[in-house]
Amino acid sequence: MTDSAGTPPDLPQPAPLGKIVRAVLRALGSAAVLVAIYYLLPLDHSAQWLAVTTLVIGLVALIALIAYQVRAIIASPFPVLRAMPLLD
Repeated sequence: MTDSAGTPPDLPQPAPLGKIVRAVLRALGSAAVLVAIYYLLPLDHSAQWLAVTTLVIGLVALIALIAYQVRAIIASPFPVLRAMPLLD
């Protein structure tokens, strides 16, 4: 009989602590910016055309941000850390 243990498969390397800290800070920063924008936009006292224009601009910015995030997650060596702010 021969010993067929072979070499174990390569396991993914854990992310360095600095990358984890940056990912957590990025998630917290994103949440803080979204809350600040929500409370600072004067949509309740503005004209209807201004509210619609603001909504359209916001939707375009959201679509651009989603496209950027998807490309960044795909290209990242640690995609789970990159996607973490989106999982909130």
